[in-house]
Amino acid sequence: HLQRFVRFSPGQKMAQSAPTFSSSSSSLDSVYVDGSKGEGGGQVLRNSISYASILGKNLRIDNIRAGRKKPGLKAQHLTGLLLATDLCGGRLEGGKLHSTEIQYAAATTTGKRKNRVDELREVTGDTKTAGSICLLLQAALPCALFGSESPTKLVLKGGTNASMAPQYDYWTHIFLPTLQRQMGAG
Repeated sequence: HLQRFVRFSPGQKMAQSAPTFSSSSSSLDSVYVDGSKGEGGGQVLRNSISYASILGKNLRIDNIRAGRKKPGLKAQHLTGLLLATDLCGGRLEGGKLHSTEIQYAAATTTGKRKNRVDELREVTGDTKTAGSICLLLQAALPCALFGSESPTKLVLKGGTNASMAPQYDYWTHIFLPTLQRQMGAG
């Protein structure tokens, strides 16, 4: 069902079950996502920005949360996008509250250099609301693990046990220990 809301650029090789190619994109390294499809919420944003960042793909998402009562980016969504952008060194356009479209240029296309490998980075994400820090982690963690050349300390500010979000206790007692055990993440 992914082909309903993700289009890849022409010339990209993909498995038969993968999304169809789009002839409307001008770059071989661009991905278009219709943010109104599927569940039409923040998860498509978090996944898309993380994958685009670590794979070095330019990204455009439009119709962000179009079917919701209050469409567009909320503080929590914007903070997640900004975290991924900061961690992977890309450039975000349209990143403002209530925006229904964003464009992201990956670090491989912007030429922006990441921090030195031996330098600990501290990256802060503050929703300035009770937005879930566990949802911020969904956008930031793949970038911190796979898209950054330097060790990273994440400082996240927001809600810990928000409704409709993974709970903080699950992250700290189950998910993170599993990640440390299976992938050596510290």
